[in-house]
Amino acid sequence: MRIVNLETFRGLPSGTVFVKYDPVYFSEVMIKGDTWECDFLAQELFQVDAPGSVEFISLVERAAETGEEFRVDFDAENCMVRDGFFDKEQLFAVFDKSEVARLVERLQQCL
Repeated sequence: MRIVNLETFRGLPSGTVFVKYDPVYFSEVMIKGDTWECDFLAQELFQVDAPGSVEFISLVERAAETGEEFRVDFDAENCMVRDGFFDKEQLFAVFDKSEVARLVERLQQCL
């Protein structure tokens, strides 16, 4: 893993696995999408499968009250969000291929 600045991060390819880094704090794991002129796309790995914010709220409130299960959406096309309000000083901790492989291996152990 390495920590890079915004300029370096924006030059990395789509599919890069990363977390935002603030000294001694790491965000959730995300996957970088396309880089646009002034921002970039990213997929948060935990996205509730709901068609909109009203349905999302209803779904998770019901799940909390009743224990009802809900689905998580891992489809990159549905889950990409635009990161256009970033701090120009933001740092990113970037996974290398061996770390991604170890993450996949660890998740497979949960099956």
